[in-house]
Amino acid sequence: MLLAFSLSSAVHAGPEASPFRATSPGLTLAPLATGPATVIITVPPGTTLYKDMTELTVVEPAGLTVGEVSLPPAIEKEDPALGLMRELWDMDVYIELPVTAPATPGDHEVVVEAIWQGCKGTLCFMPVTEQVTVPVRVEAPKAAVDE
Repeated sequence: MLLAFSLSSAVHAGPEASPFRATSPGLTLAPLATGPATVIITVPPGTTLYKDMTELTVVEPAGLTVGEVSLPPAIEKEDPALGLMRELWDMDVYIELPVTAPATPGDHEVVVEAIWQGCKGTLCFMPVTEQVTVPVRVEAPKAAVDE
């Protein structure tokens, strides 16, 4: 029974123990405009994030047109955990989602699912799945004021 409790605790400790976090600063667009919404995965110093274990999927587009997600370039270096060459990030990762606004102004919350796995030296964290809300404000441009 003690073994079962220990395994259960390790599984539950996985996501909380991961030092990586995903956030989004949001985006403001004019009606019918297209721009890049950003999801940032924070990669603390001394850790690396695997590109091939990172994925971003739109769960709820919130009335916006969201294009295909593409991951930024990574560096190829030896993975200390496996001793193989892999594409890794060793700094914060900025993932852009092309978003097209509707014609009507308003606030939207695009929900994306972010999946990643990273390591600190030879210690690898359990894969993490997190939902991230990307706030998108659609507002008409301000009228120019004559001086």
